[in-house]
Amino acid sequence: MPLSVLTLNLWNDAGPWPQRAARIRAWIDRLDPDLIGFQEALRTSERDQVAELLGNRGHHLAYAPATRFWREGSAFSHGEFGNAIASRFQILESEAIALPDAGDGEQRCALSATLASPLGPISFTCTHLHWKFRHGEVRERQVQAVCELVLRRRLRSSMGSGSNHLGD
Repeated sequence: MPLSVLTLNLWNDAGPWPQRAARIRAWIDRLDPDLIGFQEALRTSERDQVAELLGNRGHHLAYAPATRFWREGSAFSHGEFGNAIASRFQILESEAIALPDAGDGEQRCALSATLASPLGPISFTCTHLHWKFRHGEVRERQVQAVCELVLRRRLRSSMGSGSNHLGD
């Protein structure tokens, strides 16, 4: 059974969001992915950007906020900015961690979930690293933290001969 995965930085609701949202929905319909990792996803008490994009497609959702979000005049004027996982398969459990930062307010997180697929449990992790060019050392520490999360959460079948180690 093939497994299709899409990852997409939503760029929050910047730019012409209604037109971008329509294009994103069209691409999701065209690609029909089993798993989607969204970065820079916005959520408020009134709106959920990922849920609005997916509509009634039937995906299971997990969300992890990285930081507060505010912008006057935005459809998501006050809320959270983070990562989301959308899965065609049931999400058995999820975990989020805060990633190291430079102390400059650019907070990021990693979201990891275990999914009940027809292939057996799948571990899937979504993250969004610090973007500032001069902060390569911050991204290095973030990658190390994500690797530690993935290795700690990796799924292991029986450790016998020919076993399948998902997440390695």
